[in-house]
Amino acid sequence: TGGNLTDKMRIVAVCGAAAKDASKLAAAQSAFSSLFQYVTSGDGFYADGSFIQHTHHPYNGSYGLVVINDVSVVLPWLIGSPWQCTDPAQTNVLQWVYNAYQPFLYSGAVMDMTRGRAVSRYSNQDHTAGASVMQWLLTLAVSPFSGTNDAARMKSMVKHWAQVDTFRSFTNNVPLQIVAPTEQLMADPTTPPAGELLGHWSFASMDQAVHLRPGWGFA
Repeated sequence: TGGNLTDKMRIVAVCGAAAKDASKLAAAQSAFSSLFQYVTSGDGFYADGSFIQHTHHPYNGSYGLVVINDVSVVLPWLIGSPWQCTDPAQTNVLQWVYNAYQPFLYSGAVMDMTRGRAVSRYSNQDHTAGASVMQWLLTLAVSPFSGTNDAARMKSMVKHWAQVDTFRSFTNNVPLQIVAPTEQLMADPTTPPAGELLGHWSFASMDQAVHLRPGWGFA
């Protein structure tokens, strides 16, 4: 389930491609359908933006990061192949971006209350986790998966977070495969930064709430 499911999907898909085993690619393709569905109990994404892993624990900012990482790579990779995902529920991925990730990223950092045991890992600090979200949203935005409007919206979000994060430089730490898209984004005058996110979100399915106002956020 959740991040463990997407890791397995990614591994099986790559193994299928490397070994020319169509059954493995088909298995990875079909597994997406169980991921896309909103749940009402246990592990997975909830309609209110909550993400649960290990039955009870809020994990948007840890196992949830694994999900968006794997999805941003595997879904676009399969496009144009016989194993392209055709499930109409795949559009839920874009709703996750706005409902399950964006509210929890503040000044480039992922809120610790959604990161579970990952808060104990020195290599996975809140700003490092935030940079991971930014990296994978940009990967999704420049892929064939995202439509024009969603791609533009995600790029603006990433540009804003990259500019306001004074703790860790996003542009100096991106992996090789998105160095060019990152440089293009930051230099593109037609893509304005999204600006400060304002609003209130109640994540009832994991007993959390986020309230963002000009200059401050409370969660």
